[in-house]
Amino acid sequence: MGPNPTGIHPPAVYKKKSRMHAVVAPRSVPIPVLSSSPEAAVANLSGGKPIPPEIVDQIIGDLDKKSLSACTLVSRHWHNPAHYRLFRSIVVVDAPSSTDKAHGLAAFDSLVQSSQGYADVAQNIHELSIMGIAVQGEFPEDEEYCTTDTAHLGRILARLPALESLHLIGIRLKASIPSLQPSPKPLMKVHLDIIAFEATGWELNGAVAGPPSSAFTQLMSLFGHVQTLQMGPSTLWLSIPSSHLESRTQLSPMLQGHSPYGYYWSHPPSANEVAASLPKELLIDNILFRTNRQMELSMADFMLILAHGPHICRALQSVDIQDEVEVIHGLLLHLGPHLFHLRFHLDWYDDDKGLEDPFSISACTSLHALHVDVSAPSRGAWTPNVENTCLRKILLHLPSSVKKATVRFKRSQLFQHKTWSTEYIDGLDWGAIDEALSVRGSLEQLTFEISCARYVGEKPKFDDEVATIRDRLPKLVRKGMVVVLAVSDGDIAALVASSN
Repeated sequence: MGPNPTGIHPPAVYKKKSRMHAVVAPRSVPIPVLSSSPEAAVANLSGGKPIPPEIVDQIIGDLDKKSLSACTLVSRHWHNPAHYRLFRSIVVVDAPSSTDKAHGLAAFDSLVQSSQGYADVAQNIHELSIMGIAVQGEFPEDEEYCTTDTAHLGRILARLPALESLHLIGIRLKASIPSLQPSPKPLMKVHLDIIAFEATGWELNGAVAGPPSSAFTQLMSLFGHVQTLQMGPSTLWLSIPSSHLESRTQLSPMLQGHSPYGYYWSHPPSANEVAASLPKELLIDNILFRTNRQMELSMADFMLILAHGPHICRALQSVDIQDEVEVIHGLLLHLGPHLFHLRFHLDWYDDDKGLEDPFSISACTSLHALHVDVSAPSRGAWTPNVENTCLRKILLHLPSSVKKATVRFKRSQLFQHKTWSTEYIDGLDWGAIDEALSVRGSLEQLTFEISCARYVGEKPKFDDEVATIRDRLPKLVRKGMVVVLAVSDGDIAALVASSN
């Protein structure tokens, strides 16, 4: 039997074209023929013996898509491993402005629904990205979104048995009830970014439009156990027609009092109502929730819905969150009791809003490890008062369950010819921190990392900052609980000061 007796080429291969990806039909690559069949030719090239499978895997492991396509035509021994790698990771680009009208989400759907046998593409797809023609971090124009609905996505996911990772970016998503509800699909990772969830009738008009429904909850209902859910770093938002808001004829409760953090955020009971539709199979181990604060848009609406989910927190272990102080405070009131690991990011000048526990750290009663990234002030940004009340309150409210806490002071850049002060470190109430944490029997280690992403000259050692921190925590240092690291460009710098 020859390598491809039917003469049918593998159905599709995805190839990058400038800012977009497109599906292109693979082309046959001429193979030097030394005998009557390609398989025999390969044997002749290897001295008359078949190439061992592990060598074949090593060869095709370093090939590009075009070469992999050619390898599928060499022999039946080469076809399966090459076909597997060829379609392991797929990117589908679709938008009204796309110049490639012959390919896109509809064509990909048709492909996975119809392919079968040796050319069954669907069986080999492990990573799938669906995107509009957009650059991450920017808002697409209307014609650059990939527009689809939840039923369409569900039909595609149901046909991909080996899928592990799904990435949606630049999508305009509509709610749609499928004719046949697919089984929730477990995935290792789901990544959502730059997604406009079109408002349902219930979100626009309330109970008069029917039972609670949302494109976001319908999307999440497609998934079972998800190891990591990542949202951001750009944004997700609820798309409300401006004409509807202007008419104000019949507005749902959540549209009547819009807060700066979202529509659901202005009316939490609505989040609770719509979250009730999430299936019990939806379990999430880890959540990465990164809002681009420079865009002044929060994704808090969707985190709030998840926080109200009746079953999601059963598996939740860690949250990595970057948003406004009020958002983190509100979310951790719901999620905190379930967390073992927490990481969040704040700016030095974030306001504590007059709250004694601005980040609800005391609600994290099961927390084992806390990591706080703090954007340290630059010399030009310093003010006469550089006190940071947020970090002090975070450390003073550490739950008794915490064993390890890490604080990273992050600078964006450092110029060696300038003198840098430790004034921002002096702005903390170190005496209260030293007194409170030194009597915590469960706390094993308090680590401070002083980092710099960009610098000029030698790697900075931050000697003054390291010495200042150690001098301010004498009780913790004597107990051997303090570690201070200077980190530059992602590497541990020359200085590692440890109480050990």
